[in-house]
This record gives sequence, C-alpha cells and structure tokens, in this order.
Amino acid sequence: MHFDRPSDLLLWSLRQDLGSEDLNQTLRHYYTSFRRNFGPLRRSKYDEQLAWLTAEVRRGAIRTVLDVGCGCGTVSLWLAQQGAEVYGIDLKDDRLAVAQRRAEMLAAPVRFANQSLFDVQGQFDAVWLEQAFHHVEPRAEAFAHIARLLSPGGRVVISDSNAWNPLNHAIAIKARGFKSIKQKVDAEGRVHLYGDERITTPGALAKGFRRHGVQQIERRYFGVLPNNRAAEKMGAVERLIPAFMVPAFTHYLWVGQKA
Repeated sequence: MHFDRPSDLLLWSLRQDLGSEDLNQTLRHYYTSFRRNFGPLRRSKYDEQLAWLTAEVRRGAIRTVLDVGCGCGTVSLWLAQQGAEVYGIDLKDDRLAVAQRRAEMLAAPVRFANQSLFDVQGQFDAVWLEQAFHHVEPRAEAFAHIARLLSPGGRVVISDSNAWNPLNHAIAIKARGFKSIKQKVDAEGRVHLYGDERITTPGALAKGFRRHGVQQIERRYFGVLPNNRAAEKMGAVERLIPAFMVPAFTHYLWVGQKA
C-alpha cells in the first residue's frame, strides 16, 4: 500500500484492526492526542517535521536509518516505504509488538528491537529522534554515542519540543516537578537513566554535538497553536508568526552532519 505523506500512513493505521485487542489498545493509547484531533493543521505539522529527512531518503542521500524511540513504528514504516533500510529501537515491548504487526500488514522490511541507544553498534547514514532526545540519559554520553553511530557525512535529525517556549516549560514542570532525571526499569529488569521531559533548545544541541565533530546544517521551528479542534480553524495565524519569534514556537527540527 502506497502513501503520499507520512500523515496518510498514520491516519490509515489509526483506522485498522491489528487483529488483537491488546495491540489495538496499545496503538490507541499511544496515539491518544492524534485520535482526538488529526485535522489538516495537525497533519501538516506532522508532515513538516519529516519533510527534510523524507527528501534526503528519496534522493538516495540517506540509505540507512536508526529510529531511536520508534514507539509504534510509524516513522520507521514511512522511511522504509521511501527506500531506506530502517532499524527501529524502543524499550517498550507492547509498542514494538504493534510496530511489528503494522510492518507485516504493510510488508515493510523494518527491523525492530527492544534495545537502548547505548547498546546499538554499527554506523548509519541517519539517526532519527522524534520527541525522544529529551528522554535519553546520560546526555553527555548521548552526544558522543550518536556521533559514533553516524557514518562519515551522516546526519542526526531531531524533532523535539522547544525549550524557549515558556508554555512547554510550564507543562513539563507541572507534570514532573523540577527533577528532570530519574531511573526506569524495563521489561528485562534493566535499569536505565531517563530524562523526564528534559526539554532543550537547538542551540544546546548544536553545542553538544559540535564537541564530537557534528555540525549544525539545518534548524527549523514549527508549531504555535495547541492541538485541538478550535486551533484547526486558525491555521492561518501560524503562518503569520515571523521566524525570529523563537519563543512562540512549540517545536523544532534540528539537523547535524558528521564531518
């Protein structure tokens, strides 16, 4: 089955029966906010964050991708359909089971595994993290390890919440207080450090990766209005926000390239 945009793939997935109530429930829970509202504005934001990476895969500049924190696998499946060889990792077995079932339904040759970023070896043309970097700890080691995973000329592509936005900070503090690093135990009993909504800025990413030979080549801000049906009617407002008003944007895309 062919999809023109990543949002088309996600929309199709939300309407499918995966053949198991457990799988269906996991998918519904993972995409709760999308099920509440996935109108034109939200769909355009979803596509926008993937536009740069999609274009590079389609033109053959990126052939192998590591999808860190792949969740239920939507981006992995999308990039595989564009021609990339994708390896998706996550620490949640229930999400990986959904990702695998969806891959089977779409006949997409994606490899999924329950694995920590720090356990991955080898090299990739691109490492992709969508709303995942702020969970990876220890952060200093994450910069170094991601750089090692990149092939010469490889790119790290991060889509994350903008720490310049005061509302993002307020939401994070309300959810977890001021302690932003904690420990989590996975299904195998392994203990992992976990960044609890430890959001950051593109500038901090540039500084952290620069120490390991990865230079910023792209920085884009997107998203202003909240995800609800009322905001869907005000999409034109977002297009009027000038790029220099960085704190107004809720999300950004950052791309670094290894020398």
